[in-house]
Amino acid sequence: MLRLSILLLSTATVACGGAETKKSESNGNGNVASVAIATPTPMSSRDFAPLRRFAESYEPKSGREVIPSPPLLNLQLSELISNAAHTNSRSHEQYVLLIFLKLYRFHLEHFKQGYELGRENPLTKEFYRLIGETNYQRAELMDSYLAVDYVDKHSELLEYAPIRTEMQRMDQARERIRRESMKD
Repeated sequence: MLRLSILLLSTATVACGGAETKKSESNGNGNVASVAIATPTPMSSRDFAPLRRFAESYEPKSGREVIPSPPLLNLQLSELISNAAHTNSRSHEQYVLLIFLKLYRFHLEHFKQGYELGRENPLTKEFYRLIGETNYQRAELMDSYLAVDYVDKHSELLEYAPIRTEMQRMDQARERIRRESMKD
């Protein structure tokens, strides 16, 4: 039985779409087994170019009474988001957050408050994963303001100029809303 488990360990491979490295382990009886360990494939800034273009050019739109929801991504962007979820990429985080900051800013400028993001959109699920919201299915409200709250807690994200610009635009919108409410 022990020989069989060592044999299985020595031929094990892990397929995660990443690079493979071998790790040797001894079982204490002089037998050595090699185990393949997958590490995430690093993604370059060139890999993120389509997501960057989308995030930086994204502008929420709505009709008079329709509140915009997070966008549905095409297949290429969906796959890119899925692959990036297995890395610790700061670029991926920035671009996804930028999309949700723009959405919140639109809600604020046009409706004077944030709105529900929903639960089923794959981009929204990735946003929740990035910001650490694991209980989103049970939460009563998942407000678009969550993006601002996350950036406030992670100020290093302000180094990315488009995020800094969105935060400034939201400050201006909040100030305008405050001035308008004082007139009433």
